[in-house]
Formats: sequence, C-alpha cells, structure tokens
Amino acid sequence: MCTSFSWMGAGMSVLNAVLAFLAVLGGIASTLQLRIWLRQWQESRIDQFASIERHGIRLLQRIKASGFRPDFVLGLGRSGAFVGGWLAGNLGSVPIEVIDRFHRGQSTEPMEFPHLHERLALLRKIHGDNAKVLVVEGATTRGGTFHHFQLLRQPIVPLWDCKFSVLYEVDTVDFHTDFVAKVLPKAPARYPWHKTAEYRDFIRKTQDITIP
Repeated sequence: MCTSFSWMGAGMSVLNAVLAFLAVLGGIASTLQLRIWLRQWQESRIDQFASIERHGIRLLQRIKASGFRPDFVLGLGRSGAFVGGWLAGNLGSVPIEVIDRFHRGQSTEPMEFPHLHERLALLRKIHGDNAKVLVVEGATTRGGTFHHFQLLRQPIVPLWDCKFSVLYEVDTVDFHTDFVAKVLPKAPARYPWHKTAEYRDFIRKTQDITIP
C-alpha cells in the first residue's frame, strides 16, 4: 500500500511539474505574442514624433544601401525641410537647401514654388549643372509636389540627377518615388508635424493632393 501511495505521489509530482512547465511556456508564448502585437501597433502609428525617427532610420538605410551619394539635399515645403535636414545630417552632413511651396487656397488650384527660377539658378551656381540631388518631402498622397517640381525644374537644371524621397507614401500616388520609408493604404488624419491647431486650416485646404 505504501508503495502504491509512493508511486501516486511521484506521479502527481511529475504531473504538477509538467503543468507548471506548460504554464511557464504559455506565459512565455503570451508575452511574445503581446510583444508582437505591441510592435505591430507601434509600427502602424505615424502620428507621433517617435515615428519620424523610426521610419526615418529605415529611409536612411535604404538611401545608403542604394549607393546614391547626393551633392546636396533639397527639401520641398516645410516637411521637406524638416525631414531633409535630418537626412542631410545623417548622410555625411551634406548641404541642405530648401524650396518652399504652397497652395493658393483650394486644393483644386495649382501649387506654387515661390521664386523657384531664382532659387534654382542660385543652386546651379553653387552646386553645378550636374549635381546629384536628393529631393525630399515628408509625405505624398498623389505625388503632386514632386511632379510639379520636376516639370518646372527640368528647363532650368535639366542635367541634375534627382532622386525623390519621402517618409510616407499613400497607395494613390502616381509618381515614381525612389526612396520610401512606409507605404500607407490611405492618407491618415494627420502626420507627426500636423499636431498644432495652426495646421488645421492648412490641412483642410490641401487635403487630397499632398500633405506636407
């Protein structure tokens, strides 16, 4: 009888050990799954400033891996200046130049690049006729900014080797962007640089073309 109880006790101990081991495995699996979900959720977020660094590093790596070495970075608009300056610093502190752009009012009206001819003439004088240029915008919905810039700059600096780069590109884009950090199925309500009340009217006027 004692032997029988001993075997039963040993069996229960083994069973308890197995159950404890399975519980630990289940906890580990749950923790890993939770981390995967959290990472996916974090990756899907693009409205925080932390996402600029996360996706910016990916964009920087893709530019470096391509072997393209720009003579200078050209930011278009405010987001282009912001992202372009960061890229310029991390591509070996190459020069950063900026050309502003804005819409006249309604999103159906053409965008403008103030003093574009004079600015491009000056940049050609500084960087030469055959410069390699990384043209940067923060995000693009349809590629309108890049498309219009290309049409306007080609008669002035036709020999520039321009590559185009954005942090975020929406699937609706019809312009070939050389370097993209993240492709979005649709334009978000806001990007990280659209967090202030001052930007609300600007976003309303320029929605469905290109969010700067």
